[in-house]
Amino acid sequence: MKAWIAIGAMCAIMLAGCAAVVPHSVNAGMSESEVLRAGGKPAREHKLSDGETAWDYTLQPSGYFTWRVVFGRDGRVREVRNLTTYENSLKVAPGMTESEVEQIMGPTFIREKYWTGNYSIGYRYMDDATFMMMTVLMSKDGHVTTAVWQPDNIMYDATSDVK
Repeated sequence: MKAWIAIGAMCAIMLAGCAAVVPHSVNAGMSESEVLRAGGKPAREHKLSDGETAWDYTLQPSGYFTWRVVFGRDGRVREVRNLTTYENSLKVAPGMTESEVEQIMGPTFIREKYWTGNYSIGYRYMDDATFMMMTVLMSKDGHVTTAVWQPDNIMYDATSDVK
């Protein structure tokens, strides 16, 4: 069993490798091509409401960080920040669309459908030294109904095989 866990961990590290280097290798002033060489292809490229371009690099669904690289109008990095934070999670409010949640928290890869037609999306994040999970409950029509925060049971459940 431990061998499978080790193999799974190595696969997760390899898949998330590019996202993991972003906060250490991408700096303000870098061009898009320099960021692409340093961080690889982002999980999502999009425009922010002010028209600036943003690239999101994520360690989700297994990791606890999603990095947003924001390019100024000159095509150079203006900022690099982690989106999956407790402070950002507090901005998620009832009535928001999934797209609006992703503007705040980044792309999600944790999704669960319910028999009622409702669904949830989730984000792992670090709150100080605690591994946390935020679950956002969504209505059938794709709007936030509520959000729930709890310690990530994958990290803290003594009966879990995944450690």
